[in-house]
Amino acid sequence: MKKLFFMLIVLLLPFSALALEAEVSSAVVALGDAVQVTVTGAEGNLCSYRLLLGNKEVFSGESVPCHQGILHPRQEGNYTLIVSCGEEETDVSFTVSQKVHLSETGVALTEGSISVEGKQSTVFMQGDMRTLTVFASGPWTAQTHDDFITLFDTCGRSGDRLTFSVKETDENRQGVIYIKSGADTLPLDIRQVARLQETVEEELSLTEETSHIFVEGQPFLMTKLNGEETDVIVSASGEWNAVSADDFLSFTQTDEGLSLYADENDTPYARQGSIALSCGNEQAHIYVLQPPMVQGARVESVQLNMEEATAWQDTLLARAETSLDAEKLVLSMDGLEETYPAQAYALKADDMLLWQVDIPIRSAGEKTLLFAAEDQDGNSDQKQLASLSVKQEKAALVPGTAVLTSVGSRHSLSFVTTASAKNAVVLDGQGQEMASFSASDGKLAFAGEGAEKERYTQWTLEMGKDMQPAFLQVGDSREQVQMRTVLTPRDIALYSQTDGWWRDKKYSISELETSGCAVFSLAHALQLLGYTGEEITPEKLAKTYAVALMKDGSGTMNSSLVGRAGDDFGFRTRYELYENKNTIRDKAAEGAVFTFSVVNGHIACVAGISEDGEKCLIIDSAPSATFERKGEEPVYFLGTDGQYHTAATPADIPGTAYCIETNSYGCAVYYMEMDYVARRGVRLIQPR
Repeated sequence: MKKLFFMLIVLLLPFSALALEAEVSSAVVALGDAVQVTVTGAEGNLCSYRLLLGNKEVFSGESVPCHQGILHPRQEGNYTLIVSCGEEETDVSFTVSQKVHLSETGVALTEGSISVEGKQSTVFMQGDMRTLTVFASGPWTAQTHDDFITLFDTCGRSGDRLTFSVKETDENRQGVIYIKSGADTLPLDIRQVARLQETVEEELSLTEETSHIFVEGQPFLMTKLNGEETDVIVSASGEWNAVSADDFLSFTQTDEGLSLYADENDTPYARQGSIALSCGNEQAHIYVLQPPMVQGARVESVQLNMEEATAWQDTLLARAETSLDAEKLVLSMDGLEETYPAQAYALKADDMLLWQVDIPIRSAGEKTLLFAAEDQDGNSDQKQLASLSVKQEKAALVPGTAVLTSVGSRHSLSFVTTASAKNAVVLDGQGQEMASFSASDGKLAFAGEGAEKERYTQWTLEMGKDMQPAFLQVGDSREQVQMRTVLTPRDIALYSQTDGWWRDKKYSISELETSGCAVFSLAHALQLLGYTGEEITPEKLAKTYAVALMKDGSGTMNSSLVGRAGDDFGFRTRYELYENKNTIRDKAAEGAVFTFSVVNGHIACVAGISEDGEKCLIIDSAPSATFERKGEEPVYFLGTDGQYHTAATPADIPGTAYCIETNSYGCAVYYMEMDYVARRGVRLIQPR
């Protein structure tokens, strides 16, 4: 009877009397792994969390209603998590015992290596100007502590020129130019020997006096003239004359020597000219040095999306960086000029303007393109040259573009042809025709905006699941069809920006936790496209593209980040945002993903489109930021019943973890309305 009475008392105790307990997913975890934390006995009450590494406090959090969450320790050692609820307190211990890499198969890129075209040690006989090409794995800078060396270029990218000059000297001397890229430094030695000194013959000689000629008393003279005139004293033992092969130099002989004039250097390059003076068998020289033009708007760099093109067919894009005072970008080719106004083609990014323009191709042949930027007064400073080989137009399939893509229940064949292609044939593995398509089918979608500039034709054809084409033939060209299944968020590593792990991970002058949302979005997008390895992890991307971070560290220039990554990884992108819903749907059907400003100051990844085409699937590395700023815009998740449900907070989204250290939520996967996403505009990331 007593035993039964005791059991009855236990059953009548309230559940709130259960002891407070904390559990972790594992007693021993590897550095880089998240620790899952579960608290019981605190249902309906607030909990406070405090983490210790040994006796040192890592963090102490406020009272929150969350009883499940994750920790992401950043150091090895023995940890204790203390959980408080009301007057109760409990703790649990775990050990972080080893380091792990984010990618076991990733191959790290060589960092910081620098070389210059030509000899690394340069010897100057006298004052002179030189131009070298610098090759580096990233952006480089140049500096010198020697005042006799003048640098005309102090920074650049791999393949950019470094122009410098040295002053005349009466004694031997040595200096150094330091070229830095990443953690590496290349010292460029500059050695100079003293100029020849005029000697006075002390002894009388009965031999015939030899002829001589000097300028300003020396065998040669170095001078800098740029749209200026100067007088040069010439002393000679007899009659003398002067000649020059440089068109920008002109002179007249005077009673005392030469009146010398040099045209203004209106090119983006440093140049040197010379005048040879002769008297009998003796010679003297005048060297004129001119720096690059320094007035007007500058073109800092130009990149073409290809070096070979087919006339009237390829979509040739030029990406240019100019100074902020550029009002126009002027392209000169084949004796014609194309002018692009800044308000239509340029985006302001930090201390430069970024341009993306179509290049009109009107004929075949070898092309030289000159890019110049003009300020409001029409003045141009530094210009950039580019070369292009244009082939004759021919109806053909662009190699490597035939792809059969499966995205959910959609099955589509996409490929790119020259604009002259009017039909295409799908073949099976034995080369037998399965189907044919023509322009009259209305399946053509032209690339770009303005029909007069179209060079590519993009085809996207809906296919039945039972049709598995092996080859595609256009004209005389035949390509094997590639199979691509678009990955989903379930297939990739999802990075939580605010889980605590990224707090000490550098991103230029900031940290990934604070400023890295665009980097996380790019990492997710690259994984969805099938890229693997260490080079696509957030830490590596942040280091490689640190230049994309704004100078105040507040955020990333997403156009610069995606544009530079596209050049390196080979995916297609563009500076302009896509804002048309049908275009976004078509690109997604071809296997494209996107990044976009999900709310002001925050970038997320668009991983796909819903079956009905009305919602976009979003991967958000920091959903707490989105929910704080989105206003009334709804966020959805797909329930187990196959229906879309509204999420009031990130906690409503299945699979979203609460980050204990930062009191925020980790990476979330959810849906937003296509109307909203298109209105904000998306940035293309598409396999070539």
